[in-house]
Amino acid sequence: MNLLHQITRAIGERQDLPSIFQVVVRSLEDDLRVDFSCVCLYDRVDQVLEVAGVGVNSERLATDLAFNQHTRFAIDEKRF
Repeated sequence: MNLLHQITRAIGERQDLPSIFQVVVRSLEDDLRVDFSCVCLYDRVDQVLEVAGVGVNSERLATDLAFNQHTRFAIDEKRF
């Protein structure tokens, strides 16, 4: 709950989505020590996810996987 509170306070100071996404993924990387973090937006019309932000610590792995900002990939509707 403390992490959620910290993230909420930090994004309250931001005005643009890329900055908000970066705060969220960076907080996850720093506090939860995740191996890879990114934010994706769902395109309901095309039924795909689009990467909207990659964490600073995740950029190297994202580049190795050719998984960068604006990468789009289909999802299986049955998974939701």
